[in-house]
Amino acid sequence: MANTPEQNRVLEDIRKYGCHVIQVRVNGADPAYAYTVGIGRTSDAPDVVVVGQPAPASHRLLHAYNLRVRRGERFELGHLADGFLKGQSVAFRPVDASHHLPRFAWNLWLNGGPGFQMMQMVYPSREGIWPWDPMADGYLQQLQPMLEHPAGA
Repeated sequence: MANTPEQNRVLEDIRKYGCHVIQVRVNGADPAYAYTVGIGRTSDAPDVVVVGQPAPASHRLLHAYNLRVRRGERFELGHLADGFLKGQSVAFRPVDASHHLPRFAWNLWLNGGPGFQMMQMVYPSREGIWPWDPMADGYLQQLQPMLEHPAGA
């Protein structure tokens, strides 16, 4: 079966740039998110998702991650990393497999199923509060839901 024009574009971006970025605008209470497709194939590193950032900002964060892993840098789950946001660290957290089907259809297509790794790049509030901190308010937790928890939990 032949690929669609959209599938061909994704494959071409992966070939040229090491990944393709998907921007997802969600209606309702769920925040928008963006994720990479193809990093697992081109850099042998997990693909990554950013939740709750405007499209230009999320694209910059994902592009920076792609460039860094293409140069051989690796980011461990749970550790903080600098150089993505000015003056703040980000953290990488696992994404529970229950989110693969509803959120990452392009990764499922590229990999022929759920056999791919996905991490969430998490950022603190301007005050340095992380979504999992006891001081985090409901807005921060809604803006950046933690995908390490099973869907619906």
